[in-house]
Amino acid sequence: MGFELIKSQTSTTVADFRLENIFTSEYNVYKINLFNMEAANADYIHARILNASGEDTGSNYDYGGELLYTHTTHDLSVDATSSTTMNYVGYFFPSTYDDGMGATIYVYNAPDASTYTAFTVHAVGFANGLGQYGNKSIWLHDVAEAVTGMSFDRTGNFDKISANVYGVK
Repeated sequence: MGFELIKSQTSTTVADFRLENIFTSEYNVYKINLFNMEAANADYIHARILNASGEDTGSNYDYGGELLYTHTTHDLSVDATSSTTMNYVGYFFPSTYDDGMGATIYVYNAPDASTYTAFTVHAVGFANGLGQYGNKSIWLHDVAEAVTGMSFDRTGNFDKISANVYGVK
């Protein structure tokens, strides 16, 4: 499996980190690496797709996953259907979280307007004094349409966030 870099992007002090026009018919599978993610307040990170009309804020997302902690019991019941966001890219915790987080997201069928778009997510963060916060999830955008990009958001700002997007050959 080979990877071709499509886009690199870094933003600071943003609540909504958008990767626009990254999915084309050239690839059917994409890899998104989010890294250097920092924030000043506790919050989950959510995702939505971007299409020709903009950000899909409808109840068009299903997800399931596990929040994996090293300091307490895992949360194995993270799932929903007909949600307005895909949860969770990860979790910034505690409220003084500044130790960083990263995620790898694989995206399947994004440019194909005749099928749903599926995702796998693996994320980990670290909070000094508490330990690691991991996440492993699957997501589904259950509308058959061409997806052109991704939006990652949270209640507060990302102090810093970077991404590399790859097409998978």
